[in-house]
Amino acid sequence: MLSKEEQTMITCMFRRPIFPIIIEIDGFVISARFKQSLEKKLSGIPLVAGRKYQTVDSTGEAWDLYVDGMMLSPLTLRKRATKKELIALVNGRKNRRPDERPYPEKSLTAKTFERVFEDLVNVTVRGKISRSIPPTGGIQATDK
Repeated sequence: MLSKEEQTMITCMFRRPIFPIIIEIDGFVISARFKQSLEKKLSGIPLVAGRKYQTVDSTGEAWDLYVDGMMLSPLTLRKRATKKELIALVNGRKNRRPDERPYPEKSLTAKTFERVFEDLVNVTVRGKISRSIPPTGGIQATDK
């Protein structure tokens, strides 16, 4: 495992991902809106040297976080993430609160990738989406 000092600074290979990003670490899912917040969150998580962790940016592009060197790289064999794949990842994460409702998989064709991604970032950051989810599973805008 790396020390906190070794795992706090992240470098990006070739270019930067479009934040926010979602990252899966051994079944736990975290998201970050900025590089600095990602570094802060990762500093409190024990990362295994030699590993790489799957990451997705807000465009759906797949990235890998290489623990050795703490590098984010777009060079991966994975394809662009789909809405359904990201929903399954966030709904099945180990760090999901017991009282948290799963993100609904209904009406995905009516929702843009950007909207679903932002909702999933909100779920992983705050434990809830920005719109209310009625018991039927549909999403309705709130009056805020």
